[in-house]
Amino acid sequence: MKIALFENELHKVEVQFDICNKVFFKDSLEINTFTNSQVFGDINEISNYDLAIIDISLSSHSDKDGYNLIAQILKLQKQPKLLILTGSGNIQSGLEERKLPFIPIMEKPVDAVDIANKIKEVMKTK
Repeated sequence: MKIALFENELHKVEVQFDICNKVFFKDSLEINTFTNSQVFGDINEISNYDLAIIDISLSSHSDKDGYNLIAQILKLQKQPKLLILTGSGNIQSGLEERKLPFIPIMEKPVDAVDIANKIKEVMKTK
């Protein structure tokens, strides 16, 4: 499974994602990390990923915050597999204000079990 992880504070979650991959997915996940939206490049390439995990705040160095990134992905794909990873509160109301659909939220700090469970949950949905 190929995952795009948009996270500006990678150092805070990298170990947990590595453990999750090794223990729960037997190193079968290919996790590509992007510290801001422009590092990813052409957003059309998101179709090459099975799942996008997006930090809402990203960083002041990112052209797009997580909400804008989600909106852009939704324009390209009918039912993308998305997961929000955030340390911020009120994300659900932020999605509603921007007329974005419900997207599962994983709150930081996270551990490998949380990550594995959320990935499995999101990948089961149609």
